Amino acid sequence: MTSVGRDRPDADRLPGDLPRRVACEERIAWMLRVNRRYGAQQRFQRLGPFAEAYARAQRRPISVSQLSRWESGHTQVRLDVVRGYEKTLGLPPFTLVGVADAVFRNESNGLALTRLARPDRDPVEAERRMNHLLDRVLSADVMTGLDWDELTWALTSAGRVFLRTSDWRALVNRLLSEQLIASGGAWRFRNESAQRLLWLGSSRPHVIGACADLVRDRRSQIVIEPLVIMDVVDHPEASRLLIEQVLDPASDQALRGALLGSAAHVRLNLFRPEQLDRLGSAIADRLLGLDADAGIRQLAGEVIAELPVPVRTRVVRRIRRLLDDDLDLRHVLTARRTASIEVGNALAARVSASVVARLPDDVDTQVEDVLRQLVTEILCSPNPEARLHAAQLLGATPLADPMADVLCDETARAARTQDGSTIAAVLTALPFLGSARHRRIVEHMVLATGVPPLVRNSAAWNIGHLPGRSTDLFWRQAIARHSDAAHRRPGRDSTALRGLVYSLGITGHETLLATIAADPTMPPGARSAAQWWRDLPGVVSTSAKL
Repeated sequence: MTSVGRDRPDADRLPGDLPRRVACEERIAWMLRVNRRYGAQQRFQRLGPFAEAYARAQRRPISVSQLSRWESGHTQVRLDVVRGYEKTLGLPPFTLVGVADAVFRNESNGLALTRLARPDRDPVEAERRMNHLLDRVLSADVMTGLDWDELTWALTSAGRVFLRTSDWRALVNRLLSEQLIASGGAWRFRNESAQRLLWLGSSRPHVIGACADLVRDRRSQIVIEPLVIMDVVDHPEASRLLIEQVLDPASDQALRGALLGSAAHVRLNLFRPEQLDRLGSAIADRLLGLDADAGIRQLAGEVIAELPVPVRTRVVRRIRRLLDDDLDLRHVLTARRTASIEVGNALAARVSASVVARLPDDVDTQVEDVLRQLVTEILCSPNPEARLHAAQLLGATPLADPMADVLCDETARAARTQDGSTIAAVLTALPFLGSARHRRIVEHMVLATGVPPLVRNSAAWNIGHLPGRSTDLFWRQAIARHSDAAHRRPGRDSTALRGLVYSLGITGHETLLATIAADPTMPPGARSAAQWWRDLPGVVSTSAKL
C-alpha cells in the first residue's frame, strides 16, 4: 500500500501495465474508421470506394490521404467532416456528431464550447431563429434535441444576450427537466446544451441554481445528474453544493452524484483547501460507517485517489484497516481500477478478442488497441462517467451488437466467480450497446435471488434505458418482490424499488405508475416517486423523446 501516499502519476505515466490513455482526437478518428470499415456496406472497407461516395455526398472532391489523416487522428475533424461520414454511411443526422461532442466535452477538463463548431448564419436570420426558438421554449411548445442544439449554439455565439431573469430560469428549468428524463441521442443534445449554458456567464448562475433546487427537493427522483453537471464548474456555489451533498446527502443517489462530481472537481483544483479537508474527513466517515455499499465505496476511492497528497494520506491512515479487508477499494486507490491491473488487462483482452473474432474482416492494430482500452474503461473503471462515455462511443459503431453479446456471455463467467463489479458494469453498458434481445439478462438480474445489491440495483436502474419493452407480468413481479424487500429493510433494500419506478417513468408506463402511486401498501418513497413521474408536464415528457 505504499503507492497510495505518492504523488498522482502523470496522465501519460500510469502505474504498472495500464493501457495508455486514448486522446479525444484518436477516439473520434477510431469511431469514424470503425463505422466505415464495419458498417452495412462492405465496399467501404477500402478507402477508395468510400472516398468516391463521400465526395458525392458532400459535393466536393476528397482524397484517400485526407480520409486516412482523419481516421488516424493526425488531422482534427470538423463538423462537416463528421456530418459527411453520417451522410455517406446513411446514418441519421447528428448520430456521430452528438457522440463526438460528448467525447470532446469529456476530455476538455473544463467548460468549453465544442470543437465541432456549428456553421455561421446571416446575423439577421440567426437572431430571428433564436427568438423563434426562445418563444417556443417559453410558451411550452414541443422542443426537439436539434432545436436545443440550435438555440444554445445561437445563445453562446450571439455575444451579449439580454433575457429577463424569469426567462433565463424558465429556459434552464425546461432544458434540465427534459435532459433528466431523456435517453440516447435526445439526452446527448440536451446534455451538450446544458454544458453550453454553463459556459455562458449570463446563464451559468441559473443552471447552478436549478441544479441545486433539484437536488435539495426531497421529492426529486433524479439527483445524480444535476450534481454531475457541477463537476467542472468553477463557481463557489457548485463547490458548496457538492460538499453539502457529501456531508448531508438528500438521498443515497445524491451521495453518489456528489462523489462523482467531486472527483473531477478535486482533479481540477476547484475546491478550496478547507473544503478538501472536510471532503476527505466526510468520505472517511462514510467508508467507516456500515451503510456504504460497493458502488459508494468505489466512488469514494475515486475521490480519495484524486485528493492532494497530504489530505489523501490522512484519509488512508484512517481507513487503513478497511483497506486490508476491501480488495476492491484497494484496487481503486492503487490502480484506479475495480480489479487488479493483471486481472483487468486479462479481462479486457479476452472480451476484445471475442468481439474481434466475430467481425467479418481482419482488424488492424489501431482498431483493436482502442477497443481494448474502451473495454477496460467500461468494465474496470470505478468512475461511472468514464464507463458511460466509453460505452457511448462503442455504441455509436457497428461493434455495439457483438460487444453486447460478448458482455452478456461474460456475466455468466463473472457470476461463477462472484464478481459483482463486472456484472454491474455490464448492466450499466447494455443501454448503450444492446438491443431488445438483451433485455432478458437484465430482467433475470432484477428478479434473481441471491445477487449482490450492486448488481440488483444496476439492473433496476438501467432496464428502463434498454431497447424494447418488458411485459406487464415482469414489471408486476419485480415491483412486488422489491416492495416486499423495501418493507423488510427500508433503508438498505429500497434502492432497487426506486430504480424500478425510475425505469417505469423512463419507459412511460402510465398504468403501472398510477397503480403504484395509489397503492397504500406500497412504501411511501415508491408512491411519491411514481406520482412525481405522473406530475411531469406532458410537453416535457413528449419533447424528451425527440
